Amino acid sequence: MVVRWTAGRILALALAVVVVLAAAYAALQRSGGTQAERRLVIYTYESLLKWGDDPNATLDAVYGEFERRYNCEVVVREFDDARSALLALIQEKDNPQADVIIGIDNVLIHEAIQADVLEPYTPSNLDEIHDWLVSSLDPTHHVVPYDYGLIALVYDSQRISDEEMSGLTFDDLAKPEYASRL
Repeated sequence: MVVRWTAGRILALALAVVVVLAAAYAALQRSGGTQAERRLVIYTYESLLKWGDDPNATLDAVYGEFERRYNCEVVVREFDDARSALLALIQEKDNPQADVIIGIDNVLIHEAIQADVLEPYTPSNLDEIHDWLVSSLDPTHHVVPYDYGLIALVYDSQRISDEEMSGLTFDDLAKPEYASRL
């Protein structure tokens, strides 16, 4: 698999890190325990940050610095998909285990709010996110957008060359000749 590091992908990762760390810091501040007892539990889907040449290095870059800076343990519980993570929140509603959930989409947000498993949170740097994005996603601030749009198209580089892939359009992807090559 080929992962292309575009400016958009790098910006999305950087923004995700900022939002996660801001929410995580707020959760730790509410925890009230000593620094040695502080633990931040994050629920997410397993593929969120598992890409690149060394997925563990990506995770360490995102969470490791936070652990070192705030002398805490970050525990990431990974689920098959965002729906599974949300279902865990709903099942644990009376005894929440997660401090932060990352990766629920614009469809799952409504279900999460209806189930009353999210607390509103307004980060101090919310003004750095487009107003239209915040208001269309969740004006009640139960979630904070950290990326939007297409993130990646995964394809088998043994079946389609980089040169061929670079010229494809979305219309091309619907053609039968690509059905077994993506």
